[in-house]
Amino acid sequence: MNQYNLPTPQQVTQTVAKSRHHRRELELASIELEELIVQLEQDNRQRRSKYLVNLSSKSA
Repeated sequence: MNQYNLPTPQQVTQTVAKSRHHRRELELASIELEELIVQLEQDNRQRRSKYLVNLSSKSA
């Protein structure tokens, strides 16, 4: 017969608390990554704009 070792209520509480903590950490990291992507996209738009302005001033 197989015998299962069920976690104690304290172990379940600790596991749930750790899981919630890790979820919050991942969510924060995701937000930080999104902010970085926005900054990179903005920088890229500014560089493209500057390039196009320089290009059009040379051809005029």
